[in-house]
Amino acid sequence: MPSPSSAVSVNFSQTNLFRPLKINSQITLSHRVALAPLTRMRVSDTTKADINLPLVQEHYRQRSQRPGTLIISEALPVSKDHTLGLPAGFAMPIFLDENINDWGKVLSTVHSNKSFMFLQLWWGITGSAGAQHKFINEVSEDKLDQVLQRFVTATEKALEINADGVEIHFANGYTLTNFLNPGVNQRKDQYGGSIENQSRFLLRVLDTLGDKFGYDKIGVRISPFHRDANERLDSDILASYSFFVSQLEKRRFQGKELAYIHAVEPRQSLQDDRFDGVDTLELHENIEFIPAIWNGNIIRAGNYIKESVKASRVLEHPRTILAFGRYFISNPDLPDKLEHGWELNEYQRQYFYTREELGYNDYPRHEETA
Repeated sequence: MPSPSSAVSVNFSQTNLFRPLKINSQITLSHRVALAPLTRMRVSDTTKADINLPLVQEHYRQRSQRPGTLIISEALPVSKDHTLGLPAGFAMPIFLDENINDWGKVLSTVHSNKSFMFLQLWWGITGSAGAQHKFINEVSEDKLDQVLQRFVTATEKALEINADGVEIHFANGYTLTNFLNPGVNQRKDQYGGSIENQSRFLLRVLDTLGDKFGYDKIGVRISPFHRDANERLDSDILASYSFFVSQLEKRRFQGKELAYIHAVEPRQSLQDDRFDGVDTLELHENIEFIPAIWNGNIIRAGNYIKESVKASRVLEHPRTILAFGRYFISNPDLPDKLEHGWELNEYQRQYFYTREELGYNDYPRHEETA
């Protein structure tokens, strides 16, 4: 069992974190602690990337035990061409029938706890930043039309098994992210060049899904300041993302409001601990432009356990949710601990991407360590 000992404790009881929040006409959260999407590789057959159902079901059961919790699944690839570039068993594709059936069982478990779950949908090639950048400029419009239909099919399957909604993954440097990076997007067609064109395909995906299934069933995840290693970002990226968010706000004003925008803080886009407890790499990089433009629900993912003062400040925004990843892994009762200021279990990074229960379902709850 991973060590339960940690000197970290945070009390958010006096903030908006424990006020209810309405996501759509069907969902009202009882608090604003969300489980961030976390690839964990718990599969039973690495040649097929199928779910190890007992492990996965128990994992989400533990973290949805407090009624009214928002759970976001790990990223689920929507087509085979994505998984071809992945290590064996890296992710759990939603296009596999056996995975659909198993995710339905996971959803039933979450719902039995009176909590809610969005499935995160993902498309793109994997590989180095250079490969990603090359691909985004070469993928054909016909292929993108096929990708759009894959998202439609995946969303339809997700809602058929009673997902509360889907989160479209436009973040973390994967293929679709690069449409909004002017330094990468060098396309000469309708999806490149002007700011309007850079946003066109992503908005087309969201509009297609929203018109067919309801905008309030759709969330979107973005990471405006994601960088790979020491990659510099184009100076116009803020303008590109500001336009994209403004188009979502325009739709919201027209009665086509997404369930939420899920935004990753700049430093957290680096996906490691090298910058815990220090200032962001570039002081001008922040996501405050999003709530300045967007008046709907916003999920913010960042280092909010160790930056609790910042967390309290951003929670002053009336429609903010905080997504927690690493500490929700190591604390299945994280909402309770954050409300009462109870000591947190430290996470064990070496168990993040293994196949076993160790470091996955065996972290103790507060009553087990008190």
